[in-house]
Amino acid sequence: MAWQSSGDTNDEMVDQMQAFGVITSPRVLDAFRVVDRAFFVPERVKDAAYSDQPLKVGNVHLSAPHIYGTAMDALDLQEGHSFLNIGSGTGYISSIAAYLTGPTAINHNIELHEDVCAHARKSIDSLNAHLANRQREREQRAAAAEKARLAQSGGGEGGAGGGGGSMTAMAVVEAMGAGWGKGKERGDEDERDEGEAADQEWEEEEEEEEG
Repeated sequence: MAWQSSGDTNDEMVDQMQAFGVITSPRVLDAFRVVDRAFFVPERVKDAAYSDQPLKVGNVHLSAPHIYGTAMDALDLQEGHSFLNIGSGTGYISSIAAYLTGPTAINHNIELHEDVCAHARKSIDSLNAHLANRQREREQRAAAAEKARLAQSGGGEGGAGGGGGSMTAMAVVEAMGAGWGKGKERGDEDERDEGEAADQEWEEEEEEEEG
């Protein structure tokens, strides 16, 4: 029955996984909706991106969506959980895990084949660009709606906040980042090191001012 979890779009595919009981968690459903499978599917088989079947082109391999859905639903990943994926492949399941565990979590992924790492890096960059564009469009619509509201009420110029799930999703998935290198992706430890360096620089400037 799970093999029937196919659709013409990513949302339809996720709807089918929900309908057949593959995914029951609302958070996991959200993650699969945000992380569109098509971004991780090789161009040669892009027309089967939302088909509930495994796909393989050379070293690049994706399991059937219901396999990933079953696994992520069972793992019950929460904010702050650590995630290690050995043989991380396209980065699809790791990006879903990144959404679920949040930007402060440790998310390490190891992949043997350099061509697969390159594919994963390109896929994640494309997904992040897509999410950023969606966020910009959402902010523009919100700003236009706020401007219209103020005009109707006779108020002055005002700004609209941009917040929303899409930017959060982008930031979370971005934790997967451009660090896919020789078989190992950069982790959040790199970001923490950068933050600690910035904090140290700020403290040194404070000491100089006090002196």
